[in-house]
Amino acid sequence: MTTTNHPAALIDALGTIRAQQSALEEKEKQIKQDLLELPAGAYEGDKYKLTVIMPENPRKKINWEIIARKLKASQKLIDANTDELPPVRTLRTAVKDDAPEVEV
Repeated sequence: MTTTNHPAALIDALGTIRAQQSALEEKEKQIKQDLLELPAGAYEGDKYKLTVIMPENPRKKINWEIIARKLKASQKLIDANTDELPPVRTLRTAVKDDAPEVEV
């Protein structure tokens, strides 16, 4: 499929989908916030079930870069053990000023 000459329909479709996703993510965030107030345990709705798990110990993250610097590891050693990620191509969408309201 060639879209380089007439990408308008695909651009609008992507923008609409992202607007719908954004609205759904906001609804999901609020529902999850409400559900996280429940005590730990198993719960059921009409179609789905939910388990609220409260970990006994907090999660921990070790910042190895700070440790390496405090141990005076050379930048060369740090660089040699640092992975480089490939560049990511990003698509951004925004609602046009004169666009009609998106139904979500």
